[in-house]
Amino acid sequence: MYREGRARRAGGQARNALLFAARTVGPGIRARREYRTDFAAAIAAGILYQSTGLLLAVVAFGALPGFGPWSLSDILLMVGLRLAGHALYAVVFANLPRLPLIIVQGRLDRMMMRPVPVLIQVICDEVNVNALGDLAIAALFWCFAVPGMQVHWDAGRVLFCGAAAISGMLIEAALQITVSALCIRSIGFESVYYWVDSTVMTFAGYPLGLFHTLGSWMFTFVMPIGFIAYFPAAHLTGKESVALFAPWMAVLAPLSGPLAISAALLLWRRSLRSYEGGGSTA
Repeated sequence: MYREGRARRAGGQARNALLFAARTVGPGIRARREYRTDFAAAIAAGILYQSTGLLLAVVAFGALPGFGPWSLSDILLMVGLRLAGHALYAVVFANLPRLPLIIVQGRLDRMMMRPVPVLIQVICDEVNVNALGDLAIAALFWCFAVPGMQVHWDAGRVLFCGAAAISGMLIEAALQITVSALCIRSIGFESVYYWVDSTVMTFAGYPLGLFHTLGSWMFTFVMPIGFIAYFPAAHLTGKESVALFAPWMAVLAPLSGPLAISAALLLWRRSLRSYEGGGSTA
C-alpha cells in the first residue's frame, strides 16, 4: 500500500508538471514571437555566443602546445559534444539563474504551495529564446563537421554520442542546480551561476591534459565538466588508453550525468526543506 501510494503521488506530480509546462511554455513562446525583432535578436545572440567558442577552439589548437595525441578533428568533436550538451541544457534548464530574482520577489513561497515540483516551476518561469540559437549552431556544427571527423560512425557510436550529449546536459544542469540550492540558503551565491556558465563554455571542450594535475583533478572529480566532452571523445575516437586517470571512465562517461544530477537534486530538496521564506535568504 505504501509503495502504491508513493507511485500514485509520483504519477500525480508528473501529470501536474506536464500540464504546468504546457500551460506556461506555449503561451510564453507565442508572446515572445509577437516582438519579432527581439525574438530574432535573442536567437542571433545565442548563435554568436556559441560561434565565438567554436572559433576560440580552432585558434587555441594552433596557438597552444600540449594537445598531445589529440588532432584538430578530435578537438572539434569535443567542441561538438559541448555544444550539443549545452544546447539541450539551454532548452530545459536555462531559467535556473532566475531563482535569486524569484526569491527576492517572494514568488518562491507561492511556488512551494502549488502541487507542482518547484524545480519545474522555476525552469518554466520564462521562455529562453536564446536557446534556439544554441540549438541552431549545434545542429549546423554537427551537419557540417561530422564528415570531417576521424570517427567510424556505427550505430553504437551514434547511440553513445547521443547519450553523451544528454549526460552533458545533466552535468551542466547539476552544477547550476547545486548553485540554486546554495542560493536558497543565501542569494549571495548568485554570481556563481555566471562563473559556472563561463567555466563550462571556456574549458569543457578541451583535453584535460592542458590544465595540468590540479585542473585535471578539479574538472574530473569536483566540477566534472571533463565528462561533458573529453571522456566521451576519448571513447569515440578510440583513445581510451591515453585518457587521464582510467580508460573505463571514458567508456562509462554517459553515466556521469545521471549520477551528478541525482546528487544535485538531493541537495536541492534539502535546501527547500530548510527554506523559511524570502526574508531568510537575505
